Amino acid sequence: MTQWLRDRTLFQKVALALMLLAVGAAIVSYCSGRTSTTEFVLLALILCYIAFRKVLLWRIRNRLLITSRLFAVVPVFLIGLALVLTTELLLGQFATQRVHQDLEARIESVRGTAQNLTLAASHGAKADLIDGIRQGVPRLAVVVQVNGDALHSPQDDQFQTAPQWIAPGFGGLFESGGRYFIGANVCDESTETFAYLPLDQQALASLTPGIVSVSGVLREEHLITNFTFGPSGSRTSVIENGARREIVPSGLRPARSW
Repeated sequence: MTQWLRDRTLFQKVALALMLLAVGAAIVSYCSGRTSTTEFVLLALILCYIAFRKVLLWRIRNRLLITSRLFAVVPVFLIGLALVLTTELLLGQFATQRVHQDLEARIESVRGTAQNLTLAASHGAKADLIDGIRQGVPRLAVVVQVNGDALHSPQDDQFQTAPQWIAPGFGGLFESGGRYFIGANVCDESTETFAYLPLDQQALASLTPGIVSVSGVLREEHLITNFTFGPSGSRTSVIENGARREIVPSGLRPARSW
């Protein structure tokens, strides 16, 4: 370090001394809260650049070497990044299509089972036969009405009858009481069959198994997160099992009004 200082010119030594004074003044000003010394620091930086410009600027040969390496590396990096983004986009579209196809197949399965149940019930099928047809689709629940008499399978199903806002011939997804279902409503002259399948985490995990994972999309029933905004700022609260708990961040200044 001493030898390096001896090799410097007088102007370079003066520029370094001014730079040290400027840094010291900036530290003192920051700690004491006095007037800013930005102009002094800027002047010292300009003088240091003028004094050491030949040292700071590389020779032409070194600059050409670095430029050639950048010309070789940057295009490869950009091409690789473009390939990664394109692959993610294509895989995302493929995954969406596969999930959509599987979900449509699941809806058609529920609709077909409802049609079979309607046909069997209209011909006087017994409860055992109707329950056997229902069990062809795992976790399926049905409400079969024949001439005003309702048959529930299983007995502890959630719906006593089809919701009023579900029209005859419906087949698709619906929401009731904060839960999601795959349902179908099939009717003929004297028989109406409402079949539904819970669309929960277990059902989502069974969609396209081994190819696309779609579990975790729906929120848990017992856990709800609310965000509120107002003149006093934003608040975040979590409702778990009916108990409301506000999340208070630590290490922040008190909220101020607008």
